[in-house]
Amino acid sequence: MRIPKCVIEFHVIQDGYLYSGRCGTFSFDDNDIRQPGTVAYVLKRRDRIIEGVWRRARDQSAEWGMTRRPWR
Repeated sequence: MRIPKCVIEFHVIQDGYLYSGRCGTFSFDDNDIRQPGTVAYVLKRRDRIIEGVWRRARDQSAEWGMTRRPWR
């Protein structure tokens, strides 16, 4: 695993769901970008994002992961 430059927090509306989570900023594997449900798919498939925000996480040692909730 590559060491990330920093940890980001994100909230993205995509395909009727709100995705929220944290991940490292580094290049994602091409296979992950094509796999629905992965962080790479949610963040890199910008054509599918209705709205999205991300920022540098205040706690750079916080746990990584993602949750998905229905939007509306």
